[in-house]
Amino acid sequence: MTFHRAMDKLSLLLFIFLRCLNPNLGYKAGAPTFACKTMTPGHGVPTQTSASPYTIQTGAEEVDDAGRILVTLSSPPLQFFTGFLVQARTPESDEAIGSFVQIPRNTQLLNCGTQANSSVTQSTNARKTNIEMEWESPPDYEGSVTFV
Repeated sequence: MTFHRAMDKLSLLLFIFLRCLNPNLGYKAGAPTFACKTMTPGHGVPTQTSASPYTIQTGAEEVDDAGRILVTLSSPPLQFFTGFLVQARTPESDEAIGSFVQIPRNTQLLNCGTQANSSVTQSTNARKTNIEMEWESPPDYEGSVTFV
């Protein structure tokens, strides 16, 4: 066995060992589309059952004349988040409705189901304390929505 081949094997074993010490299985480049319906990221860890410390708030009770509303995802003081998935749903459905029309950097749009730009997720694993997005209602929609 040559020295280089031995070093390659040692490097590979070291990488595997270090990966086992830090098994962070998150999706740093954004949520996968399989998470759209269940809103479960599939990181390989159990789903959180306690109340979320993060909040989603809207800038108004109703959409403006253009059918848009500001949506803010925030962390508690002195905390941050790296990964997220936000979408609007009707109260009686697990399908995304409407589309996001303005999003900040370090985020990206995700097409859930047949609805284009219906969700927003991270594009990097940069730390975030809040993000603001603008959501647009489907034309002629008059029901309520819940942001999840």
